[in-house]
Amino acid sequence: MSPKTGSVQILSGQSESEPIQLVSETLVGIYMPSQWDSADLGFSASHDGTTFMDMYDFGSAIVTQADASQFVPVDYTKFVGAAYVKIKSVSGGSPVNQTADRVLTPVFRVLE
Repeated sequence: MSPKTGSVQILSGQSESEPIQLVSETLVGIYMPSQWDSADLGFSASHDGTTFMDMYDFGSAIVTQADASQFVPVDYTKFVGAAYVKIKSVSGGSPVNQTADRVLTPVFRVLE
């Protein structure tokens, strides 16, 4: 089965996206916009779409290097237990507010 794409925004002056509901899918990558204020990607997860917690793996926050106009693959196994995910703009563990609305294109695969 081919991957599915979506669309999610980080609004101007903000550092995290609206929630993405995963249902039976998992996140496998993100196409970055051509305009991106320099920052890496962090993630938060939720079981109910309301209460979000930063995602960690072996005691370290899950952070993926990112830049403008890139496809950024992510380890899908890290997202299997999350019902909802937010993508965050971060640097050194701190939020990085984007200076304009940014549209990211997440890529999903169905879990079978």
